[in-house]
Amino acid sequence: MIDWNLIYKNGPAYVAFQECAGKKAAWLSEVQRVFPIGTEVQIGYSNTTHHVGKRGKVVGYDTGYDGEYPLISVEFSPPTRLNPVGARDGFYADEIAQAKGDEQ
Repeated sequence: MIDWNLIYKNGPAYVAFQECAGKKAAWLSEVQRVFPIGTEVQIGYSNTTHHVGKRGKVVGYDTGYDGEYPLISVEFSPPTRLNPVGARDGFYADEIAQAKGDEQ
C-alpha cells in the first residue's frame, strides 16, 4: 500500500502534489516500492473504462510535467514486430492493484 502521508510530507504543504517536485519524487519512490517494474496488476477503476478489470504488468512511471499528476505505465499485451511497444496506457496509483489469483 502506498504511504500517501510520506508523499505529502515532502515539500511545502501549501504546494499542490502535482506542482511539487519533492512530492513527485516521494511518489516515484513509493510506487517503485509498491509496484516495481514487472508487477502484475489489475485495473480496478479508471476514466478509460475499457481497461477496467484487465490485467497487465507495470512497465514504467511518468511523473508528468509541472501541474500534471504522475502515472504508472501498464502494458496489456507484449511487444510485436508490428507494435514494438505493445498495448500500454497510464494509470493513477489508486486505479490499480496487484493482481491476485490466476490469469483471467
